[in-house]
Amino acid sequence: MAVIKVSIKDKNTLELQEDAKKGDVIDLSCLSTADVGVVSDAVKIAARKEVEKEIEVTKSREIETELLKQEKELSEKHNKETAILKAELQKKDTALEIEIERKKNEINELNNKLSLQETQKTFEIKQIVKDITNEKEKLENALTSKNTEYELSEQKTKERYENALKEKDNLIAYYKDLKLKQNTKMLGETVEKHCHLAFETIRGLLPSNVEFGKDTDASEGSLGDRIYREFDDNGKEILSIMFEMKNEADATSTKKTNEHFLKELDKDRNQKKCEYAVLVSMLEKDNEMYDGIYTVPENKYKDMFVIRPQHFIQIITWLRNVAEKLSVSRRELMTIQQRDRDYTEFDIQADLLRERFEKHCLTAVNKHNDAIDNIDKMIKGLQKIKDDLLGSDKQLRLASEDLEKLTVKKLAKNSPSILEQIKTKKN
Repeated sequence: MAVIKVSIKDKNTLELQEDAKKGDVIDLSCLSTADVGVVSDAVKIAARKEVEKEIEVTKSREIETELLKQEKELSEKHNKETAILKAELQKKDTALEIEIERKKNEINELNNKLSLQETQKTFEIKQIVKDITNEKEKLENALTSKNTEYELSEQKTKERYENALKEKDNLIAYYKDLKLKQNTKMLGETVEKHCHLAFETIRGLLPSNVEFGKDTDASEGSLGDRIYREFDDNGKEILSIMFEMKNEADATSTKKTNEHFLKELDKDRNQKKCEYAVLVSMLEKDNEMYDGIYTVPENKYKDMFVIRPQHFIQIITWLRNVAEKLSVSRRELMTIQQRDRDYTEFDIQADLLRERFEKHCLTAVNKHNDAIDNIDKMIKGLQKIKDDLLGSDKQLRLASEDLEKLTVKKLAKNSPSILEQIKTKKN
């Protein structure tokens, strides 16, 4: 059995200094050699923990006391508020019972009134149902009548449509037959006649200051077919169109294109001073490009169109709308230009007035300066006259003083003969 030495690690721990086994004895006599600093720190830590524990216990007790106090205050406050609420609820219950009783009485009165009104309403409802039934019968009769009218109208519309189709078929057959019978010149005249008749159908809708007729002025060497001109109320031309009509028989050996006639049309338009040029053409009937209103590119010819005869009225209407808008724009532009001219004239007049004003002001300033200069000169002249007058006055004073001091002896001071005579006379 061995004796084992130990040392104190902290207040709860012993540290073996030697290896030990079961049955060995711990030598406590060596504890005096323990690390005092370690023991001191251990004691301090233990003491601090004890103090902190006591502080926590004290705080816990204080908090518990405070909580109990607050709980007591809250309990008292709650009891007081509960008592107040109970008193208020008691009052409200009493008032509510009174109100309930009053409402019950009102409900009874209303029930009685409703009973009376129900009988009246039942009668009224029956009367309303009767009126509605009568109205329904009237509406059904009216609907039946409308259906009959609609069927008749539909039948008439159908008949008109069928008649229109028949007329169209007849017209197509007529033109086919006409194309077979007529020569090239007659075909061209037919397109021109078609356009003339189409124009006559809308002439009544156009203003009275519209002219449409054949181009009869051959002074420039060529003629267009038709010219449309429209004037405003002041006689100023607002729209002009040169029309050229072209057609071609199916059997014609030399087929010409629309492009072939554009140069001559542009020449006629310029000679007759027309703003727009329109080729009404039946040429190139298989070219879909000309089935609508074809606008000739601006880089080729300005304001030129190629149309089929059926678009003759449409092109006039369209160009009239364009001309109207342009006329409005032109009037607005003229108003703006006139306003600009007025402003310019106003500025010119203002500048002239400003120049005249500045000229008059400059003249006035010059005259004012001249007057000031003349006044300064006059002041200087007057000052000189004043100085001369003051000088003459001084000279007169000196002359008077000299005269006062003058004696015969002084005069004859240098004249001994005269002095002698004066003495002789005195004696």
